[in-house]
Amino acid sequence: MTTREAEKQPIELNPLTFPLYGERLIEASAGTGKTFTIASLYIRLLLGHGSCETRNEAPLPVDKILVVTFTEAATGELRDRIRQRIIDTRLAFLKGYSHDPITSEILKQFQGNEKECCDILLQAERQMDESAIYTIHGFCQRMLTQNAFESGSSFENKFLIDDSKINELVVANYWRKVFYDLPKDISKMIAKKWGTPTALLRDVKSFLTGNQISILNASTEDLTGTEGITAKHKKNLDRIKKLKEECKEGMESLIAAIMATKINKRSFTAKSVLNWTTQIQVWSEEETVDYSFPPCIEKFTKTFLEEKTNGEIAQHPLINEFQDLFDHKPTIFGHIISDAITQCRDLLQFEKDRRQLIAFDDLLTKLSAALKNDGTGKVLASIIRELYPIAMIDEFQDTDPLQYDIFRRIYSYKCRDQETNKFGIFMIGDPKQAIYAFRGADIFTYITAKRFVESHYTLGTNWRSSAEMVKSVNAIFGNSSNPFIYEGDISFTPTKSAPNADQRGWSLDNKKMPAFNITWKDSGTNAAKDDYYNTSAFTAAVQIKEILSSNAAYLTNKGDKRKIQASDIAILVRTGDEAAVIKSALSTFGVQSVYLSGRGSVFDTLEAKDILHILNAVLSPDDDYKIKTALSTSLLNLSAFELMELEKNEHQWESIGFEFLNYKKTFERKGIQAMLNNLMFARNVPETLLACENGERRLTNILHISEQLQEQFQQLGNTHAVIRWLKECIESPNSQNEEEQLRLESDNSLVQIVTIHKSKGLEYNIVFLPFVCAFRAAKKALFHDESSGKAFLDPDSGFSALAKADKERLAEDVRLLYVALTRAVYGCYIGIAPLQDGNKTRAPSTMGKTAFGRLVCEDKTSIDLADYEKIIASFSEKFPNFGLTPFIHPEDIHDLESLIKAPLSIQNSKETPCEARVYSTNSIVTNWYVTSYSNLVQQGHSHSTYEPEVSFEKEENDKEDDEEEKLTIFSFYKGAKPGTFLHTIFEDIDFCKDVYSEETTSVITRLLKVEGYEEEWLPIIQEMVSNVLNRPLDNSGIKLCEIPANHRITEMEFMLPIQDLKAWRLSRLIEKHDDMSKGLPTLEFSDVSGMLKGFIDLTFCANSKFYVLDWKSNHLGESPECYTQDAIKESMRDHRYELQYQLYSLALHRYLKHKLPDYDYNKHFGGVFYVYLRGVELDGGNGLFSAKPSEAFLNDLESYIDGTYKS
Repeated sequence: MTTREAEKQPIELNPLTFPLYGERLIEASAGTGKTFTIASLYIRLLLGHGSCETRNEAPLPVDKILVVTFTEAATGELRDRIRQRIIDTRLAFLKGYSHDPITSEILKQFQGNEKECCDILLQAERQMDESAIYTIHGFCQRMLTQNAFESGSSFENKFLIDDSKINELVVANYWRKVFYDLPKDISKMIAKKWGTPTALLRDVKSFLTGNQISILNASTEDLTGTEGITAKHKKNLDRIKKLKEECKEGMESLIAAIMATKINKRSFTAKSVLNWTTQIQVWSEEETVDYSFPPCIEKFTKTFLEEKTNGEIAQHPLINEFQDLFDHKPTIFGHIISDAITQCRDLLQFEKDRRQLIAFDDLLTKLSAALKNDGTGKVLASIIRELYPIAMIDEFQDTDPLQYDIFRRIYSYKCRDQETNKFGIFMIGDPKQAIYAFRGADIFTYITAKRFVESHYTLGTNWRSSAEMVKSVNAIFGNSSNPFIYEGDISFTPTKSAPNADQRGWSLDNKKMPAFNITWKDSGTNAAKDDYYNTSAFTAAVQIKEILSSNAAYLTNKGDKRKIQASDIAILVRTGDEAAVIKSALSTFGVQSVYLSGRGSVFDTLEAKDILHILNAVLSPDDDYKIKTALSTSLLNLSAFELMELEKNEHQWESIGFEFLNYKKTFERKGIQAMLNNLMFARNVPETLLACENGERRLTNILHISEQLQEQFQQLGNTHAVIRWLKECIESPNSQNEEEQLRLESDNSLVQIVTIHKSKGLEYNIVFLPFVCAFRAAKKALFHDESSGKAFLDPDSGFSALAKADKERLAEDVRLLYVALTRAVYGCYIGIAPLQDGNKTRAPSTMGKTAFGRLVCEDKTSIDLADYEKIIASFSEKFPNFGLTPFIHPEDIHDLESLIKAPLSIQNSKETPCEARVYSTNSIVTNWYVTSYSNLVQQGHSHSTYEPEVSFEKEENDKEDDEEEKLTIFSFYKGAKPGTFLHTIFEDIDFCKDVYSEETTSVITRLLKVEGYEEEWLPIIQEMVSNVLNRPLDNSGIKLCEIPANHRITEMEFMLPIQDLKAWRLSRLIEKHDDMSKGLPTLEFSDVSGMLKGFIDLTFCANSKFYVLDWKSNHLGESPECYTQDAIKESMRDHRYELQYQLYSLALHRYLKHKLPDYDYNKHFGGVFYVYLRGVELDGGNGLFSAKPSEAFLNDLESYIDGTYKS
């Protein structure tokens, strides 16, 4: 957007002389006292303060001053702050003085009228509960209800709090109406793209209410629905057919034209050209049944040729045709999105009208429509204006076109029509803090209002931060000539620091610390995203541990000095994934933290599932299976061996049954809460949980679920009905329901981890931003026209539209960074690194696409390693007061173990801490126990040293910043829970049935629902399962889809007796026999005798041979090429899976020797398969590992564990 030449310079706002009427825009930068200013203006409006040029026409009571904000929490805070200001001002009038300069000046004007002012303020204080301080939705609802005749509102409408069900119904109806009659080829494309109506709803939901979105390149044809989609499909096929004909006629002349130019012959070798033209020729001769085309067509596009040609490129019609094909790929999905949005909006309104329902967003739509009505709109606006002569709109940068249109029609036109000091609208906000686009907030609406409004004001003094912190933020954002991208509309003006702000600071070990600290990657390659996350988190964790373990870490303010506490520190992140990384790093160093933004559903937790199993057992105390299931949950935590021992002891098992019978009686007599309390204390659940990492979080969840169950028990009065309710909640958790939202565990003296979005409006003494160089490029082509502010959607995500959307993404990322940095009072730390673009470690990094990169790189978008090194080198010159430190790695710390174990300094405590007496921890010597492959491997890892690798498991409730990625098996959730889910699929399905059959589809759908995964994953999972079952496992052609159920054993359990198993001897033996074990570190488990227990994922028989198979869900990369034999072998060696298959092979070998009278190893033992589920293709060798240990090896291994081996 261009700068308006006539734009007025903003005026520094003085709360005492600000005119209390008219249309005025107030830009309040971070920390400049926005709420204080609103309260000051409110006091002036109550008292009628000001000169004849600045006061309102008459003093106003609290029910005549409208204050609108956007959340219930914000309205509560505003009401409390204004009430307190009223109380303080009234007391000042009674005393005759005030230390606050604003209040002091107000007292001067009303000298002689103190009693009258006190009466006004006392009345206002008493009426504050009736004050007109509302959310935008609350305001609209009130206006529609009070003015039902003028607004045309129905008195019979029922309010719809949760519109998710009706949205699902509407899209499902559209799906049936439009998709069921489509030809099979189109149906297949739709099924692959969306799979279910739920997946389609996810793409259209945000466009079903509010202003109608403008669809880019929307079809102008009259055909809609089934006919329109079919016509679009035919048009696409005709386009491809036409191109094929042109290829048949023109490829030869195209090649000649290209080769006649100065094309790079290394890129266009004769062999390559022949290969490409052959592919295109074959394609052009094929029947056109879909939109596919050879990827090599890209080699003949204008873009590619310009890159590879020295001089003018060839001129040929096909070059433009190929370019157009790549720029505008044929698709029906954009057409469908456009059609679905249009039809579903109509269907949704029809359903709401039919049921007489009104949802939150409908309140705005209906009031806006009423105000636009030619007959009654102006009358309604006049009524509202007389009701509330003055309106203050807080957080105005978070408005949207509909909201702005409402207030403009009520106030703006009237304020411009005539000179009056009766009516006014004050729009208060900060465009630099507009960060809620995902909620529908629209910065372009703010920009439109700024252009429309004549009177602009600013608040320019930062009252929050230290002088050095203010100076640092000014330096960072002042480094760019246009930091917020939309020049002239969102500008950066340096703020002033408050008086005495230079007396604020912090110190560590008697050294004054910089307010702004940068840590950076210092090695000569771009960083992979995971490496950046882990290294930056480790660095931040070290720095935080050093601060909190120091006896000389202080905050200083005007001479007062106090020790830094854990609660002084906040770590700001974008997503739950980032929170998990930093929380894990802090835990390694013994620093407790709390994630304050994790507000998913409590029913989407392991604790909810565990409690369900426990309740099932309590109601069936005679059902051994249910009791064993309950005892094996993570809450009661009995191992399989302990359960087995319990079952052997008839007396003990009987007592367990009586225990659960007593729980049932308590349940029926006193309720669920009493029963669960009894069970938890009898089984020491709180003590066990609180001794574990994240135990407080889990205990909070249990208590929360217990309360919810008790409430339902009181309402339903039936134990089985309560269990049905709990099942439904687990299957369909709703994080939008406040009753279900996870409660915060205690955050006393803990480091706080919070998302930047949730941190807005708050302040923290020391802020860490370890991940400022991580970002997500725009995936959805939703953008605005910069001159009109109108929103557009390109459903086909064309290059140009996506580029505009990404520009908006970057602009919001800059605003997010501004919000984050301005939370800090005394100091902040940020971690930066050049992240690799794809797999290229030395090519230009992605830093130029990040907010921090834009600010420090002078708007340069392509930043290579040389640029990065120059940037780092320039910091000391550009920002001389900044602290600069390279990333810290574990090997950089002289004594890592000591730092990890270092106690935290006692913070802010005047009492002598209680200390537990230390007793000897020498244990009784015994090495007979039940072990497993996992125990043997894991004992080799020290739990007290830092583990830098963190597995990212997607949190489904992080919607505010985690935009959807393309769904593939490689992007499917990672971690233990998703791995178990994938294993369970192969346990529950029938291998011999078609993966796409109703039965198998039902099984997979059920498991997706149980585990809380979206239905849109169904086609992805089905394709993976189909590949695995139909892929030949070896040269003999064995396929799992041909193995009947009676030839398979799932989770075959085994127990091997072991005698004096020593790590070094076992290592030497396996290295001797198996090349996979050679060169690996010696195993490090403690000597053990007893039993070695395990479960084989799948044991099966094919062609009279028996095989071991293990499913692996490990994520090795984003394509099948990441699952080659070499990659899988490296993974297996990293995790010591070779020891696993050696032990499993031995178990099967021993079993077959005892079961088959004529057992012959070479004849009956087939070998081992390790199936890396994500990497299996129907054709090719990726994703599968096979081995067959020699008979001599297994015999030696058996002798060794029996204690008879002679080396």
